[in-house]
Amino acid sequence: MRSTLILFLLAVASGAAQVSSTVEVRLFLGDAQTPDGQYSLVVRWYDAPVGGSPFALEMLNVEILSGSCSVVLGNTSPLPLIMLQRGTAFLGVEVGGTPERLPRVAIVPQTFARVAARAEIANALAPEVTGIVTSINEIAGNVKVVGESGIRVVRDGTILRINRTPIIIERGAIEGDGFTFQFRVLPSTSLTSDVDVTFRVNAGTTTISAGISIDAMTNTIVFVTSAPLLSSEKLEWEIRR
Repeated sequence: MRSTLILFLLAVASGAAQVSSTVEVRLFLGDAQTPDGQYSLVVRWYDAPVGGSPFALEMLNVEILSGSCSVVLGNTSPLPLIMLQRGTAFLGVEVGGTPERLPRVAIVPQTFARVAARAEIANALAPEVTGIVTSINEIAGNVKVVGESGIRVVRDGTILRINRTPIIIERGAIEGDGFTFQFRVLPSTSLTSDVDVTFRVNAGTTTISAGISIDAMTNTIVFVTSAPLLSSEKLEWEIRR
């Protein structure tokens, strides 16, 4: 006698962060020899599709309507959790004292684990749980953090790093004259502590180093190069905030 069983697994967690203790199974058992009505069921858990001894057994009374019924396993006999965690389990179902239906139906452990994990997550999100963020600025649910205007949001594992990419607010270039090695700049931007001044000497294949000093009182930048800049060379600078 053969039957088709389609499983819908629902986990119910008992206590914080525990593995689910029950599984609801939807059985489709209707055939010519199993009309609608009240039946006694014996459900056995196996670790193999054929043969072997059951790891757990439950006896239930159910009503089959339109060839199907739902049973909750784990209420009268503990679920074989170790077997579910280490490999595929198989259900054998006996209806009304008739021989056990074949083939046995496989329950993939990933399905069970995924549902159990959802139960654990739901448990962790209970109102009394502390140490987690359930809303941002009174916005709950799926909240997406987006950076704009130079703000970058980078995920580093479980950490969100929010930083600002400096924006160029002023720039300039000073051309050499073959004699000058000290250059004074009076930018329109206030040289406060939240700005950065960067510079480079564009001297082609020649290497010329330079130094910088900033006087916030007079809002002046002074660049000093290691050699006078030729007319083909220039010092380029930028102010970023």
